[in-house]
Amino acid sequence: LDLTLTGETLHGLRWQIPFVLVDAVCYHEVPKITVGLAESRSAMLVLEKIKLLIDEGCKRKQMQRTPHVVLLGRSFYMNKMRPLLARWLLCWLKAKYLKELTMQEALEYLLKGKDSELAQHFEERLSDHDRKLLNLSHDWLTSYMPFVMSKINRVSYGLLSPAQSVRALRMHPGMPKSRQLLAVPFIGKDLPSEASEFAHPDIVIGLTIMAYRYEGMRESDFKQLITSLKDELTAETGPYSKRDAWLKYAKWVALNGGKVRGVKPHQQKA
Repeated sequence: LDLTLTGETLHGLRWQIPFVLVDAVCYHEVPKITVGLAESRSAMLVLEKIKLLIDEGCKRKQMQRTPHVVLLGRSFYMNKMRPLLARWLLCWLKAKYLKELTMQEALEYLLKGKDSELAQHFEERLSDHDRKLLNLSHDWLTSYMPFVMSKINRVSYGLLSPAQSVRALRMHPGMPKSRQLLAVPFIGKDLPSEASEFAHPDIVIGLTIMAYRYEGMRESDFKQLITSLKDELTAETGPYSKRDAWLKYAKWVALNGGKVRGVKPHQQKA
């Protein structure tokens, strides 16, 4: 299954699913979301319930807040957090996909997977893409998310700092690009492994998203992103103030409290 590049309408779904789930966890510390659900009252209500549940988990010593939200008790996750995360994810899924299913049907499959009584009927009702999407979402809710949430950034995993990247390239000139851009295993506090990488692609994706959320972008990441955005801007047509790349940049500036000349306030709304 590769939902990373599957056409314009399905672009990057393998990354988007964990982005949605990580948003729900990070909202506890920073009340902002990256997915377009801020206008959905039902979605935001679920998000607030998740925030309160994390507080409850910390009180019951099933989770911890330091150095960030970390899962300690898997049973607490499976019984308490997973149903809420499934509802949160479903708010995003139903806004774009799974039109043939009711909310209750989709929720049952997200929680039970192929053990659901409805599973055999989905073969006829759903497209191949929607079935894969449901199965991947179920795997994230059941296996990948509790694993990712149980790891501590800069202790169990993290991004290579600029100094660590320079040192690694000096010792291993053939170091793959993946180690420079994605999360890698750590063997101690601020001590990345010399050459190891995570084997499972979805775990790599989840830990990488977590790492960037907790550590922020490195200067090299920022330069690469701006260069890519400039290339997009050059490839697009029409007035600069109406090009998608220009408006995307304006929204980023708005998120940091600034504004871009020539862009109307409603266009810059993040």
